[in-house]
Amino acid sequence: MNDARDASHRCGDEDTSFEQLSTQQMLAVNLWCDRYEKLWAKSERPTLAEFVQSVELEDVHAFRALALELITMDVHYKRLAGDSIRLNDFVDQFPTVDEQAIRDILLPKTTTTGSSQTASGLAEENELRKGQQIGDYVIEERIGRGGMGSVYRAHHQLMGRIVAIKALTLRTSQDPSSLLRFEREIKSVAKMSHPNVVTAYDARLQDGSLYLVTEWIQGRDLGEIVLEQGPLPVEEALDVAIQAAKGLDYAHSIGYIHRDVKPSNLVRDGNGNVKLLDLGLAKLLEQRDANTGSTPLTADHQVVGTAEYLSPEQARTPNVVDVRTDIYSLGCTMMFLLTGKPPFVGESPIDTLLEHINAQPPMLCSEMAGQALPDGLSALVHSMLSKSVDDRPASMQTVLKRLVQIRSLTSSDFAAPQAGWNLRDGWLPWVAVAAMILAAIGFAIGRGNFGSRSSDINESSSSSNLSDGLLFNGRTSYAEVQDFDVELDGPAMIEVIATPQTGPLPCNLVTWGGDDLFVLFAGFDQKWGVASLNDGESHLEVSRDSYEIGRKYLLAAKRKGDQLELWVDGSQVPTRRGEYELVSSRRSLCFGGLPDGLLPRHQGTRFFAGIIHQVRISKGEELQPAARVHNILAVESSTVGMFDLSEGEGAEAKSTVNGFRVQLIDTQWEREFQTQKQP
Repeated sequence: MNDARDASHRCGDEDTSFEQLSTQQMLAVNLWCDRYEKLWAKSERPTLAEFVQSVELEDVHAFRALALELITMDVHYKRLAGDSIRLNDFVDQFPTVDEQAIRDILLPKTTTTGSSQTASGLAEENELRKGQQIGDYVIEERIGRGGMGSVYRAHHQLMGRIVAIKALTLRTSQDPSSLLRFEREIKSVAKMSHPNVVTAYDARLQDGSLYLVTEWIQGRDLGEIVLEQGPLPVEEALDVAIQAAKGLDYAHSIGYIHRDVKPSNLVRDGNGNVKLLDLGLAKLLEQRDANTGSTPLTADHQVVGTAEYLSPEQARTPNVVDVRTDIYSLGCTMMFLLTGKPPFVGESPIDTLLEHINAQPPMLCSEMAGQALPDGLSALVHSMLSKSVDDRPASMQTVLKRLVQIRSLTSSDFAAPQAGWNLRDGWLPWVAVAAMILAAIGFAIGRGNFGSRSSDINESSSSSNLSDGLLFNGRTSYAEVQDFDVELDGPAMIEVIATPQTGPLPCNLVTWGGDDLFVLFAGFDQKWGVASLNDGESHLEVSRDSYEIGRKYLLAAKRKGDQLELWVDGSQVPTRRGEYELVSSRRSLCFGGLPDGLLPRHQGTRFFAGIIHQVRISKGEELQPAARVHNILAVESSTVGMFDLSEGEGAEAKSTVNGFRVQLIDTQWEREFQTQKQP
């Protein structure tokens, strides 16, 4: 017996359900269940007792959940084979599993088939009405419909959170093994968490339909954007591809293949964040069809996946694919983003699939894209579209690294023009030449993040004790200035010295609230941002480069009318405009998060994880961000609040200007934390 079984025998009658497991535990349970099922499928008539001896699961809770899954499967196949089934056999073998749970498996409750089941055994989609409830979610409206089912906008009855609900029809047989396997899969999908993957909040089987509840993304899919606006500029297409590759690399790392990567499954929000839709759904649909022996082709002759973006091997044998099928589909998607059309379009879906299998892909070139392409991009896309999986990049991680390299090596050629530049006056080519000369003589050129910027902030802290600061935990911590009455009625600036740590995103470092709103924040993909509500109009800018975890930054956000600027370590940085609907709040000034009720619930609590060392708030016409660390502590005529959070104790901090007092909620002084860590 392994350690998990030994522990299981010592732990008493505590039970563990599958949905309580972590993602990795779920994947491990799925793996062993699949192995046992394959033994039955090969007609090897395995013995459960012998199979359990081969199981390697160190966690007792995962082993107990696995036991219930295996018992259910064993009972199902023994019934099909006409073997005898004895309750005591299972009870004796698994003494720590609740006997009633085993009885329920052996004597399942009788189920009735409602009118939603057709004579063929396929469940028709249940039309959801406005006001109808699915669990704790209230339907508001249907926003789309496709071959897999419908998508609805809904809200959580208690929390008020807006969500999207996908209603998918099922073809699962009613035997416990099929339903249990299906439920394991949807619960695994709901455990996924990554900035570039749409978060699944809940998944359930109800009335013959699968309902997958995900976060609501206020944005548009890349298919719509390209069809409406035309092919994307190179830099924009690279950014989309990099974010998509990050999400896919995460999925592959935990054992999932998307199987349906395409522009319409990439949605971009107002901040420029790209997220993968429908991760895991192709596998669920594949499992659905496998339960009834259905072929991959649906009534309208479309494979699980979309013909224009389907790999040759998925078109031939959809059940036998690996991560390289997603690499192929991402290559097709990149071709569409850059040229406005996928590599293959036949007269019918079947013709398109045959072209994927037999025809050579077109070579991406500047003429096709209608713009100059950076070195290496065409070769990368062509390799991703190779017919043979062995000729493609071996992993999404390889694709991601190459995309980042292409973007960083060509960032000077394809960077957005800064204020005062003109693409027609010859500045950008000269900048590119200068960058090449600097690189040739050994100077450091930025590679797509702020870590390579030279600054005194991480080299010297003689002007103040920057090793100290206020710790925010990313969950409940925030600081609020008491009786803050400074109106945001003109040009203003927020300056912060902060050290970000790993935590939830997006999050606010400083929120200056009132009829107008001014925010310095950290967004998805670890990018700094500034947002402003000015006379009812929302404005938002996000940095193009990402920040590094654990590094100190000198940050500044400026607003003047509808113009926003973002400064990092004393230099203004290029940004891209985003879209986000801001709302007014009571007059306030908060650091590291927000008190409950300050902003609408659907906008979140915005808690920051990390250390904030200093904050300076300024108003006036001529505002210039601090170029060095010690300058932020200087009190100038424009300064309305100066908060040195490297000094203080207890649950309150103070401002050296205007005497503001700061209430601290669930924060901790850095020096106290370090003292506690010492033995």
